[in-house]
Amino acid sequence: MNLRTLTEQWLRANGYDGLLNDSTECGCKVGDLMPCDEPSSQCEPGHIEECDGSCLHGECDWHIAPGKSK
Repeated sequence: MNLRTLTEQWLRANGYDGLLNDSTECGCKVGDLMPCDEPSSQCEPGHIEECDGSCLHGECDWHIAPGKSK
């Protein structure tokens, strides 16, 4: 078992949708974790939110926000 698998299992078991890193404006969903292959100690669990158009990355359908879904 590796870090990606352990992290995915923990996120699912605790009701999170993915990871985010505000310092690098990065986010990834459970099922596609760590596509950068460089997980950071700054990554934190979060939930998926629909994009409201205010993303710094331009247009997107979703992003990961801190905390669990409401």
